[in-house]
Amino acid sequence: MKPRKGLRAGLGVALCVVGFVLARSTPYRETSVIIRAAGCPLVTDVIDRGDDDVRGYVVLLHGLSANKKIMAYLARGFASQNLRVFVPDLPGHGRTPGPFSFERAETCAEGLLRELSARRAIDPQRTLLAGHSLGGAIAIRVAARNGVAGVIAISPAPIRAAHGVPVDMLPYTSSPPVPAHTLAISAAFEPLGIREITRDLITEGGGATSKYLFVPHATHVSVLYDPRVVHASQEWSAQTLKFPVEFNAPSAAPLFGGLAGLAGILLLAGPFVRETLGMPNERSRSANEAGAPDTHELRSDLPATPVLWVLLEVTAVFFVTVVLLRFWNPLSFVRLYNGSYFASFLLIAGLAILLIHRKAVRACWPAEIKAVLFAAFAALALHLLVTAWIDATLAEAWLSWARWARFPVLLVAAFAYLLAEELLLGPVAARGMGSRIGLALAAAVKGYKCIFVMTDKASVEKSRYLKALGADVVITPVSAKPGTPDHYVSTARRIAAETPNSFYPDQYSNPANPEAHYRTTGPEVWEQTDGRITHFVAGLGTGGTISGTGRFLKEKNPHIQIIGADPYGSIFKTYKETGKLVEATPYLVEGIGQEIVPPNVHIRYVDEIINVTDRESFEMSRLLGRMEGIFCGGSTGTNLAAALRISSNLDDDAVVVFIVCDTGEHYLSKHHSDEWLKEKRLLEPQRITAGLISGTKKPQAPKALVFVKPTDTVAEALEKMDELGLTQIPVLDEGRAVGSLRENRVLAKVVRNRDLLSSSISDVMESSFPTVDVDASSTEVTRRLQTSPAVLVEEYGRITGIITRHDVLDLKLSSNVQ
Repeated sequence: MKPRKGLRAGLGVALCVVGFVLARSTPYRETSVIIRAAGCPLVTDVIDRGDDDVRGYVVLLHGLSANKKIMAYLARGFASQNLRVFVPDLPGHGRTPGPFSFERAETCAEGLLRELSARRAIDPQRTLLAGHSLGGAIAIRVAARNGVAGVIAISPAPIRAAHGVPVDMLPYTSSPPVPAHTLAISAAFEPLGIREITRDLITEGGGATSKYLFVPHATHVSVLYDPRVVHASQEWSAQTLKFPVEFNAPSAAPLFGGLAGLAGILLLAGPFVRETLGMPNERSRSANEAGAPDTHELRSDLPATPVLWVLLEVTAVFFVTVVLLRFWNPLSFVRLYNGSYFASFLLIAGLAILLIHRKAVRACWPAEIKAVLFAAFAALALHLLVTAWIDATLAEAWLSWARWARFPVLLVAAFAYLLAEELLLGPVAARGMGSRIGLALAAAVKGYKCIFVMTDKASVEKSRYLKALGADVVITPVSAKPGTPDHYVSTARRIAAETPNSFYPDQYSNPANPEAHYRTTGPEVWEQTDGRITHFVAGLGTGGTISGTGRFLKEKNPHIQIIGADPYGSIFKTYKETGKLVEATPYLVEGIGQEIVPPNVHIRYVDEIINVTDRESFEMSRLLGRMEGIFCGGSTGTNLAAALRISSNLDDDAVVVFIVCDTGEHYLSKHHSDEWLKEKRLLEPQRITAGLISGTKKPQAPKALVFVKPTDTVAEALEKMDELGLTQIPVLDEGRAVGSLRENRVLAKVVRNRDLLSSSISDVMESSFPTVDVDASSTEVTRRLQTSPAVLVEEYGRITGIITRHDVLDLKLSSNVQ
């Protein structure tokens, strides 16, 4: 063994040994027990200083992607105050068996609190409920129904639709009142509006005894290990439970130990991974420089499938897969929070695409398939090493036969799909360097680490897609100006400069970007139109597509018009027409438009630039999906709008080609969501239906339909209306509308005869409100409301919602604000 390898191995072993000792050391008494509560066998850690005479108690709940061991730093912070801390693994997490659902997690957490109280293991009046993320939301909900001393909610999951969080992403549909003595903490860098919703939780409904705390320079995860959060939690617990404040930050040695051991494993595993993947060592690098071929280089001569055909093919495969899954789920035995459906979808879709392209698969055999299989083996081995270490020191997440019995199934399902996806995309060069997804896939197959820098304007689907492929995603503020440190280009350059042996594609200046389109997109357009193309329409972003394709087409026929489609707010149209750079203004379309002119935008090849509004872009994008089956992004809608505007003045011999830039699956939470468009006041009026009005009311409105039964008493109905601030309420019997109550009329009757309070509602109710179908237009709803104070929304024979005159007025007012 060479000295360098020996030093590496020795350092790796030393880091593992030292890290293990540090990670397992603790000055506290820590015991694991199983507490059966509400039918849930919750594996629970009990942490204290070893003193049976404690000052109080804390029930600490973890988040959706966590477990009890991740909460150890916070738990030890509470224990240092001589509090006894109970940290359970929620169902389907850590050591507690599943199944998991949001409702079951809440039920089990509430059952744990009541079980501990029944056993006299805690005194509810001396108990704090605390939690992070999902655990924070559960703590608030459980405390609202059970008397406890106080609540500490750290970055709680959203409990209402606001600040860009859609209703379908909420773990719970109802928002309870904020309990007294609630401390809500959020970090500076939170996903999906959590920070703003947490702030509003306290400022709008927290009361004088509650408090909101903002932690700067922290993330949704880092707050779990932040001394400032521990300090604030200790101060709140001392204030709530009324004992002297003692600030004792727990030792970070276990965390550093876990990270040190992880670094040791990577040092030891590096040579193994390099050898397995055939990555060049010093000797092979010299051979390559001398001209020896790289046996692991994937072939680049395989033809790329045309983009339009790929979209149609994949859409057809996905549709057939979804239909098939309605009748048969081959992986139904994988019971992992809807994992069986997702795994079956990947497996069936992946195998179908591979079967369709079996000739291309056969052409890749054996060299490319061998490289991929080696990479999969190396990834699995390294995954086992890393997760074993994390389980032993940091997270307790994988040593469960029930979970690992499912892993091979999920691995095979995902592998089939990703291999099919890579086959369809073809070589990276055939798609241009601007394709983030292509780069992430290539990096995953080749074993490279990939880091993407995006603004917070980008859809959450893009970020999740890249992360699912193993890439790291860095989010920067869209408000950062060019040249400032926080601007996404500056951030990308800084990361590249700070990362050894890295490559920065720089699609804004890299000449390979337009060159790829000059060599591929341009010839493809020319050949497939038999040279008859008269107009080419594309967006201007990095400049690669329009510059490279435009250059090729101009060389073939200088009379071909190159049209740039650009959103209002971008600077390109003004720059093309005047040569002046103006300040950009905000717009919602992603992927095109700029605030500067990148070097790859060769404006000399562009004949005209057409501005398109966000509304028109999104309408055209959605229209393309409904009429042509092309599920696309907003920038494609921009291109289509410009193409239609150009073609309106052309004769029948003209051939206009526009670019379909992106798949619509990256924008499901944006312009393909009626709720998002309604929030941005961009939804076309004919798309505003009764169901949409009912489902997107103001945050303070009840999330579920509130009704009474004919057998309920008048007193119960009045109490419910008073509690929820309702002036009218429908009367339903087994889901059917049988009557209605209006508060003012019922009260008038009660004033005359108080005995009516104990009467059944059927004795005083009036005729039912009229009903409309869930797809009824807003015009139909308005017409019905002219003769009734409210209308009921019916879906498949069930009453699912109610719309009042105030709801329609709120909708019209919000539409007029624009």
